[in-house]
Amino acid sequence: MTRVGAVAGGLALVAALTGCNGDSDGRDGAEASTADFCAAFNDLFDEVLGADAADSAATVRAFKSWAVDIEKVGAPADMPDDARHGFELFVEQAKGIDDDATLQDLEQLDEGLSDADQADGKAFNSWTTDNCPLDLPTSSAS
Repeated sequence: MTRVGAVAGGLALVAALTGCNGDSDGRDGAEASTADFCAAFNDLFDEVLGADAADSAATVRAFKSWAVDIEKVGAPADMPDDARHGFELFVEQAKGIDDDATLQDLEQLDEGLSDADQADGKAFNSWTTDNCPLDLPTSSAS
């Protein structure tokens, strides 16, 4: 899997993982601004792109580290309740990923989720898509 593929997989995981059960509020007593949240959210690309693309374990570690970091930032006050719940569930699940998980394992974490959890995961994914635009690196000839 290429690094860009790993990043794309990571974004797909955002939608998939948010549906899992957990009870963390995703905050350390404060709420982030949308700009601070989006900066931390978009750091996923730096974390995963910085990992050795041939090393699934490195990608998993980078993803887990990113989840811990974004949990410290917290969800913005203007995030709707369903998206916030999706965020909270995502963080809890992401922190619990086995260190020896493969990228394929990560992509299959959404199997068997309740409809309500999947809906909250989609709400979180939609909110980040709408509020946290990302400039993906492009490969252009110089």
